[in-house]
Amino acid sequence: MSEPTCFSRWSFSVFAHYNAITESVRVTNHSQTSMLVNRLMSANLDFLDDHFDLLHLSGAWGRNMNIALTFFKVGAI
Repeated sequence: MSEPTCFSRWSFSVFAHYNAITESVRVTNHSQTSMLVNRLMSANLDFLDDHFDLLHLSGAWGRNMNIALTFFKVGAI
């Protein structure tokens, strides 16, 4: 088994004075060949209260009828 040659480092910074948290990622290629990153995603959505539900329809296109319902709690999903 070969050693990994691509690494990602995720960093979070807290700015308490501004009531903000930032996120960044650094991808490092330690191999001798070029590498193309096609997609790198992250998301965050803040709500002021917990009066929301998360409804997710899982499955492949046209077969996404597996309903998953998550109730929001303050501070976590």
